[in-house]
Amino acid sequence: MNNSKLAEIIERIKTHISILQRYINLQEEEILNDIDKVGSMRYYLEVIIEDCINIGNHIISEKRFRVPKSYKDVFQILFENSIISEDLSLKLKEAAGLRNIIVHLYWKVDDKKILNFIKNNLNIFENFINYILKSIKI
Repeated sequence: MNNSKLAEIIERIKTHISILQRYINLQEEEILNDIDKVGSMRYYLEVIIEDCINIGNHIISEKRFRVPKSYKDVFQILFENSIISEDLSLKLKEAAGLRNIIVHLYWKVDDKKILNFIKNNLNIFENFINYILKSIKI
């Protein structure tokens, strides 16, 4: 992955964050009772997390860090190698767990939990981008 591809992914993450920010000030019932909003919320969160994982995997490969055992491990490795902070690593691991639920256990998705994560933690993805931009020159 070259720097222009990384820049493209980062811009996509920013766009998807701005879409999810629309939900932050809406009432919970307005979102959870609207199947289109629920689907959108799930989709954009999943794609943001997958883009962060892809960026992390790229850095891990480029810098020849150990191979991750899972999506959560990507963020552990980035922390172990001082690319991101421990707190951010923990939050991104939580996000990776939500991504796995959305993708693989869709019948068990707690949309209220997804919405609460978005309302309380959307900034972690912006923080991730900031750490990445400090770590590599795009």
